[in-house]
Amino acid sequence: MELPSFILLEVFSHLPGRDLVVASHVCSLWNNLITGRRRLRANTFVPSEYNPNFDTEYTELHPVISQLHFDNSVRSKEATYGVRKCRAISHDGVYQQLATCPAVKELRLAVLKWQPDVVIRNENGVRVKDVVEELARYKDTPVMNSFEDFFGKDRCSRMGFEKRKQMRRADMVSSEKVLVTFSNKVEKIKDGVLFKAENFRSQQPSKKSQKPEGYKFWGAFLLEA
Repeated sequence: MELPSFILLEVFSHLPGRDLVVASHVCSLWNNLITGRRRLRANTFVPSEYNPNFDTEYTELHPVISQLHFDNSVRSKEATYGVRKCRAISHDGVYQQLATCPAVKELRLAVLKWQPDVVIRNENGVRVKDVVEELARYKDTPVMNSFEDFFGKDRCSRMGFEKRKQMRRADMVSSEKVLVTFSNKVEKIKDGVLFKAENFRSQQPSKKSQKPEGYKFWGAFLLEA
């Protein structure tokens, strides 16, 4: 037995943004109901007009941002996401959605401690696509450390790294798929917001640890406040 549309709309009106994103992918009926109402559509991060008078307290980061894999890939087209299954985000419908709800012109992500924030700007509202592309540039940026400075002489020898070679930010996580989870606490900046990373987890446990998927990455100290 199908529920009448008005009952579904009443249920949807009480769901937070991230749950609406999931609900909108259940079936074509639910998708049409959600995307057909301005208030619900805004909550699913579908692009709408930028509102400069947004309330920072209720700004929400698109849930897919915390599922992006922070690995050593520096090509935005190779970016993947997913907690359990890797998917190419450039082929997904969320790619063109807003990165925040409500929209902001500037979004900052404090990813790595002691490294500058990832700064993403879009006058029409920052999109998920903008985040992916800027994150790729961020990872490709050289840092002051050499491999020996960061990993130590012994680890460099074991891993076969060039000790004196200058690192990029992408090198800090090697080839592992790492999920960066951002805090729900939002800091307001001019025309935008700042989200700080609060967890740094690898999806590929080492043979030594034998821990289940989601163990804390060995370089988590880079994120801890």
